[in-house]
Amino acid sequence: MKITKVTSNIKDPRGESWSQDLDHLNILIGPNESGKSAIAEAVQLAACGSAYGLFFRSAQVKAGNQLGNLATAEEKIFAEVEYADGSTSRWEMKPGGRPKHTGEHTVALPIGELRSALSGSGKKARQFFAEHLLEPVSREKLEKSFPESAYDLSAPLDKIIPDFGKEIRAADIIEAHKNCGSWKRKSTAKASLDMLGVLGTAHKMDPEHETALMESLCTAIRFEWLRKTFKEVEGAGQKHALQQLAAELGPKEDLKELLGSAQYWDSLRDVWMRESLHRALRKVRVFSSNAATAAEEFDALEKALDAALLSLMAKPLKEYCRRVNKFLPKGDKFGIEHDSSNFRIYLERSGIKHYALSGSAESRTLGAMGAALCSEGGMLILDDRMWDSKNLAKTMERMEKSPCQVLIMSTFKPRGRARSEWNYVEVVPKSYDGEDEVTEAETEAPDSGEPVQEMDARDHV
Repeated sequence: MKITKVTSNIKDPRGESWSQDLDHLNILIGPNESGKSAIAEAVQLAACGSAYGLFFRSAQVKAGNQLGNLATAEEKIFAEVEYADGSTSRWEMKPGGRPKHTGEHTVALPIGELRSALSGSGKKARQFFAEHLLEPVSREKLEKSFPESAYDLSAPLDKIIPDFGKEIRAADIIEAHKNCGSWKRKSTAKASLDMLGVLGTAHKMDPEHETALMESLCTAIRFEWLRKTFKEVEGAGQKHALQQLAAELGPKEDLKELLGSAQYWDSLRDVWMRESLHRALRKVRVFSSNAATAAEEFDALEKALDAALLSLMAKPLKEYCRRVNKFLPKGDKFGIEHDSSNFRIYLERSGIKHYALSGSAESRTLGAMGAALCSEGGMLILDDRMWDSKNLAKTMERMEKSPCQVLIMSTFKPRGRARSEWNYVEVVPKSYDGEDEVTEAETEAPDSGEPVQEMDARDHV
């Protein structure tokens, strides 16, 4: 997956395509706005479908409405890389369209991504390195790394990461950790507590009161029928018979005080409604209790996943520190201190740990960290501008051990003779009016005698 050539037209003043051959180790040298970042961004777009640090953003940018700003002309923009085996990856986007990414995929790790991970919380840094360093683990191993809990965490874990018998990746753990918050909100008892207030007037129905209302309703319906019929008949015998039926309904005084059937029906309906609300209230109380328990379980799982990641990362981070030191000069010992809330890097010199690094030491350290993260077939992009000529030369020397390709950008040449292992690219800026600006040559030719490569790259912001 070694990239041998990049071709693109992003940031070109006229939308014309340009190309650059790449080797295992590459250094792009040129003044600001000369085209160095255009090469790095084209590599990222073609290889990954996104680019880092564009438009003042400290994260990967892949949305078409943002990447369209890389065009300087009303033309389709594209970026394509060719690999050593002849295969290609291509990113392209038409004006007003959506990005399209085809071909092989590889990894382009800019230093800015590392810097962003380290400038956030300890949790953010730990998750970033987990995705790069942690090997998949079995479900059993993950659950064993959970701290002791008052809850059975296997049940909420099954809801977030169903057990299909597959190993669990770091990305799965990180996603599950994020989803715990969503599940907590789904399980919250707030809604059910609000319902308790609405149903506060509900109470259990009194069967005797219901029976009395039913009897009164039936009596009222019969008495109303008798009164209506009594008015309609004319015969004395019929009226007398109706009076006898009315007497059977109850004493005359009670019948006078009898309410209308509609009133009794309204009272019964109110009783039944309150009983229905009472039953709903009982269900809500049960749901509220279960929801509160579920929310507590997901909160415990969230903390357990964070603790598990901290535990599982102990060994990979120790091995990572060992790899980082391979890319640092003698006398610098890299280390990481991390716990549940902190994640700090340091350089140890003469037994003293330095956490606040100078600009050059920081650049060198970030380069070594990136090289230790990249695997064979990846691309490490050192886009930092805080080099000095001596520090840059030392960094290049150590990067010669890198298993991945390296692309360094610098506004000046490294100290000393050009190193034969490196592909020196003199990036000559081209202005919008077509007049080329020429940078002063300050570095001697490579030991091999081959001339320094030049190109017309366009990096106009």
